[in-house]
Amino acid sequence: MTIDYSKYSLEELLDVKENINAAKYPRRYQDLLTEIDNRANSPEEQLLEQKQVQSENELEDAYNSNYGYRLEYFEFEARGDEYKRALFLLAFLLINIVFLCWAVPQYHVAPLSDVHEFRTLVDKVKCKTETVYDEELDKTTRYYDLYLQSYPETFAALGISRALCQKIAKTISVSINGAEAQEQTEISLWHEQGLVYQIAHKNRIVLPYTYMKSKIYNLQTASFKMNWFLLIGIWIICFPSFINAIFPGTFVKNKSINV
Repeated sequence: MTIDYSKYSLEELLDVKENINAAKYPRRYQDLLTEIDNRANSPEEQLLEQKQVQSENELEDAYNSNYGYRLEYFEFEARGDEYKRALFLLAFLLINIVFLCWAVPQYHVAPLSDVHEFRTLVDKVKCKTETVYDEELDKTTRYYDLYLQSYPETFAALGISRALCQKIAKTISVSINGAEAQEQTEISLWHEQGLVYQIAHKNRIVLPYTYMKSKIYNLQTASFKMNWFLLIGIWIICFPSFINAIFPGTFVKNKSINV
């Protein structure tokens, strides 16, 4: 049985192409391809393309209307926009370099040899407890911080264990308000901006750097983790523009309909 595909519309021909069993009906399939090729660049094909583009734009508009969000981005021409494309890529690269230069040091704990050693007399020592409640885990965690005051400066060893905090506080003799019953005790501590890396008392390490290193790392990174979402947000917003700068025309806001 011979089918006259010339009586089919182009849209119907394309639908038949998607569903025909080419292995079972090779002759029909070849006649179908021939008829589709004959319609190439015809007014009917152009009209079908216009309908498809219009349908895509309507879907995009409906999505933006439902979700109230439309991603804006730059469009670049392959010719004539070379300077703009290069400028955008340079600016985008600089933003990432600046962010990484800011982020990388947060994940680096200085070796003890690079940390300032400070000898001082202790005026006051205190073990302070901080209670933090995590609503998501329904869990309460207690942190113990050791504070050393050598007037007018204060130094802190944060997030250490309760037993170690109390042990160091008892080990270090202090003179409160110049009381004659006790003598001020000289200690050596290694610190950066008041954050303690190590403490030595009477030539004996009472708070080792090996213990504090992980505490300092966690302290530095915990406050910085949310900033990675900032970089991810920048990539999400700039990604279409970034790709367009490399491959112009990849993302277009609205496909044009030529009538």
